[in-house]
Amino acid sequence: MYTGKAQQTFEFHFLFGHRGVTTQSSSAEKTMESQNCKRAPAWTEQEVLDLITVWGDESVLSELRSKRRNAKIFEKISKGMKDRGYHKDPQQCRMKLKELRQAYQKTQEASTRSGSEP
Repeated sequence: MYTGKAQQTFEFHFLFGHRGVTTQSSSAEKTMESQNCKRAPAWTEQEVLDLITVWGDESVLSELRSKRRNAKIFEKISKGMKDRGYHKDPQQCRMKLKELRQAYQKTQEASTRSGSEP
């Protein structure tokens, strides 16, 4: 097995939910893996509603408005989801909230163009 600089050991726990699972691969293999990796399961409606509830907490919203760097805030949101029995990391929460905001804005723009009231 080749063990040169082109190969690196890295963890995949963020993809598969298993801590300590490691592998070695070349940069070309990593590119292929990133293109073929499995996505996290879709969020259920209840998970989304609970995420919106956690995110909608006034202390969370005020922190998001007041700070440019918000990694710690998404850790707080992730912890709030964990307290509700879900296992969503800060990155998953950030991406889902980004998707929700974009969908909302797209809907708002479409209703404005069609002349209907929101």
